[in-house]
Amino acid sequence: MIGRVLSLDSSPSTLEYYFVASEPVKKNMFVAVDSQDGTVIGMVTEVYRSNRYYESPETMKRSGSIPEKLPARDWELETARVRVYGVLSEEGIRRPFQAVSPGSEVRVASAEELERFLGFDPNGLHLGSLEHHGIPVRVSLSKMFQKHVAVLAMSGAGKSYAVSVMIEELLDREQARPAVIVLDVHGEYTGFAEDPAYASRTRVYENVRIPVPSLTVSDYSLFMPGMTEVQKRELGGVLADLRARQSAGSGPYDLADVMDAVEQKVGGSTARALNAWLEQLAGTGLFDRTGNISVEDLARPGALSVINLASETNLYKKQVLGAWVSRNLFWARRDGRIPPFVLFVEEAHNFAGNESSSISRGIIETIAREGRKFGASLCLVSQRPVRLSTTALSQCNTQLILRVTNPYDLKHIGESSEGIDQSTLDSITSLRVGEGILVGEAVNFPLFLKIRKRRSREGGLGKDFEQATREYEEKQEKEKKDAGAFL
Repeated sequence: MIGRVLSLDSSPSTLEYYFVASEPVKKNMFVAVDSQDGTVIGMVTEVYRSNRYYESPETMKRSGSIPEKLPARDWELETARVRVYGVLSEEGIRRPFQAVSPGSEVRVASAEELERFLGFDPNGLHLGSLEHHGIPVRVSLSKMFQKHVAVLAMSGAGKSYAVSVMIEELLDREQARPAVIVLDVHGEYTGFAEDPAYASRTRVYENVRIPVPSLTVSDYSLFMPGMTEVQKRELGGVLADLRARQSAGSGPYDLADVMDAVEQKVGGSTARALNAWLEQLAGTGLFDRTGNISVEDLARPGALSVINLASETNLYKKQVLGAWVSRNLFWARRDGRIPPFVLFVEEAHNFAGNESSSISRGIIETIAREGRKFGASLCLVSQRPVRLSTTALSQCNTQLILRVTNPYDLKHIGESSEGIDQSTLDSITSLRVGEGILVGEAVNFPLFLKIRKRRSREGGLGKDFEQATREYEEKQEKEKKDAGAFL
């Protein structure tokens, strides 16, 4: 026992209760009260301390050093507020219909009770440990990724580290192994290819080229969202002619060939508009007669594909690649040509932002809405949730939230995350690196966890500032010595 339920004017209730602690209590700890209906389980949302000797400033001033003259410590009280989550019984979990009785014993919830109550899966993904309890947080693969995931945190709070842990868990499964694909904006996941434990199952793709002959009118309209129906119809005729020539032996064609054919076959203002867009696409350098990547290469059961965009600074080019990769994965999965997959999108607000001009936003929203029916899952990773598409974010039924301090982002998280009350929301700003809140479909109730230690090697951009500066200076010094020796 760690305390007894306190009787107040409006407490206990079916929603919350207070108790006087007889043992040290910590915020976010799960506690239990045994009742006739079952075990009432809740989370400590706040802890208070009081002492009547220190209630009056005048008394404190007259009494001088109170601890030396009076037994002040004997009158110190610790009370805690508990949010009631539910009742655990042999039949399962249900919402409470009665308040706990004043004077009831309060105890720390046991590991067995919490594993059942929170819905942990013994064979699930091991993400970390439950705060204050040390119980492994193991969540069901289906519950976690059936309806998509969002990882939200400010820069430096441990987003990529947490995502790497998720990837490890997916790769290390012995059965029911989805394909794992990452749109890696900063090269933070390339370390998997250098790690002996994961190198054989990891491929890193750079300088991706999109094969022009594989593009349909629908693909072009994705890259050129302003196309009219007339322009689509005319471009469709051009592409049909080019494919016929290719089948007749003329070989693959590129965007220059498409523009020439548009000029010859279409002409006029329609041709000028289409070629203006096509020239913009050609200027990205992403398109060629033949591609260097296929959707079957990207999606392999139990394997990881990292599309490294670290060297790419142009946002438009990133969005074009993101749109093409996402679209091809989704359609291939709908057709059953590839296994179920999880697509991790780093800096997701750049690929699926609130701005309507984002080329890749539409297909990511489509996967968010429809992907669960086909085994196409998303994990959106962002440090600016307020800029992330509300449509996409609303479909992420599981959220892992690490430290966030921006008030606009916090407000957005509070409005989009079911099950987070104000007390939990206030705790987000005080989370340390590697600590987070898991809420949504993956668990029955919100919980605080410490992300486990990763097993894989960190990517080359994971060095801290001091280490990077030291290595640069050492490199410069070595180059000077080498130059001196040569001279």
